[in-house]
Amino acid sequence: MTRTPAPTIHLFLGMRHTEVRNLQEILKREGFLAPTTPTTDFFGFLTQNAVQAFQRQNNLPATGYVGSLTLRKLKETQGALPSVPTPPPSSAPPSIIFTTGQNLFRGSRNADVLTLQRFLTNQGLLNAINQTGFFGLLTEQAVKEFQCAQSIICQGTSQTTGWGVAGPKTRARMNLTTTQTPTPTTDLQALQQKIEDLKKQIQLLQQ
Repeated sequence: MTRTPAPTIHLFLGMRHTEVRNLQEILKREGFLAPTTPTTDFFGFLTQNAVQAFQRQNNLPATGYVGSLTLRKLKETQGALPSVPTPPPSSAPPSIIFTTGQNLFRGSRNADVLTLQRFLTNQGLLNAINQTGFFGLLTEQAVKEFQCAQSIICQGTSQTTGWGVAGPKTRARMNLTTTQTPTPTTDLQALQQKIEDLKKQIQLLQQ
């Protein structure tokens, strides 16, 4: 049986595109949509719920947004890529430096946004072509995926909870992510100390 090609672009609630149909076909085949569900070009709530179920099944942030990580997993499902776990980057990229200390959110445009986008690209959350210095929808969704994966925030809105906003806590976690390399967690006390140090850094940034 011929497999449906996996989507190649980011897809989200309310979007209308022919690749939504491919997404729905895959979700039906994988059991996340009922076989009788009609396939359309519209990304509605049924599709969003199915995407979230697919993401949870594959240990991805359950945002309902089909971003870079979800697209890769869909391609693996369709055999377009070898099936591999979704690990963090094998090596830490250079430390990032935000120059203004301002919150970054949808509509922002400055050098810090470009720094943020480069970080998100290194994390596999944003396509390099989107490194424009403008904080748009794709950058916001990538920030949301990072926040969910790091257990910072994974609900609400940018106005109510800061989901999708690169504020002090998110930027501190990004800096920590870039300055640490993966190490075995055999020393529990050392790990706990690192967590306490991080909490202190976040408290200082929030003052």
